[in-house]
Amino acid sequence: MKKKILFILGTAHCGSTLLSLILDGSPQCFTVGELSNLPRLYKNNKPISQNDSNFWNTKFSEDELNKLALGLSNTRISPGIPLMVEKFFRELVNDDIFRPYSIIASKSSADVIIDSTKAIYWISSMLRLQELKREFDIYLLHLVRDGRAVLNSYLKRRNKNIEYISKLWLKRVTNNEKFFKDFSRGNKIQLAYEELATKPQKTTKDICNFLGIDFSPEMLNYWEYEHHIISGNRGTKSLIKKSQSQPEASHKSQDLSIKLDLSWQTSLTEDTLKKFYAIIGDKNKPYEWNT
Repeated sequence: MKKKILFILGTAHCGSTLLSLILDGSPQCFTVGELSNLPRLYKNNKPISQNDSNFWNTKFSEDELNKLALGLSNTRISPGIPLMVEKFFRELVNDDIFRPYSIIASKSSADVIIDSTKAIYWISSMLRLQELKREFDIYLLHLVRDGRAVLNSYLKRRNKNIEYISKLWLKRVTNNEKFFKDFSRGNKIQLAYEELATKPQKTTKDICNFLGIDFSPEMLNYWEYEHHIISGNRGTKSLIKKSQSQPEASHKSQDLSIKLDLSWQTSLTEDTLKKFYAIIGDKNKPYEWNT
């Protein structure tokens, strides 16, 4: 039976790290996080996982990590040979360099590999790999979130102005909607972050049914599991690390329980929201969460 790859599509600050960590609590899932960042981290000799996981360095040989980085970098490997030509012949002979997901799958007993890179360019590029056509079943989850909450997260964490963030959100949401609508390579589902945060058990169970895997309520205690994710939300991962270092279990879920973040309601001024809506128009209407 083929293994599965779940691509998470979305904007920044849409809740993909939380969703990935919850699903990673299933023994049938292995979350790699934002796989697109592996080549850069490897090239710069940086830790591949940001939560002190030794998985990538102990499960993979140096040669395997190098092949992963090369295959995922989407750049010319052999001087003088066009990348598309090299890809064609390497894939023809089943060369491991352009079989990154197969290499990763061989290191885990999980049935589902979860890639939360979220970007269209990345998902489109990976879908062109022959290994995805031959060896995996493809699943796409479009994770959406109220644009006001995304705007608030951007303003808190990134040094960008309202106009820049609003235009970026509008562009990404518009492109994501089209990509999701046109996607026909496998199974697809759309999920609101707010549904996950307010009904975590039901929503997680629905996603498990979508993926054809077993649901366990313990998956929601995502901070109790070891994760090997690449990149993602640093704040969530820092809280997990802090929680796992605390000896008393009673304190562990204090900051990590799944709850809806509505801080935008008090953080965003009326003037900020007016500027946001002046740029995005009615685009946020389907995603507004006013409960």
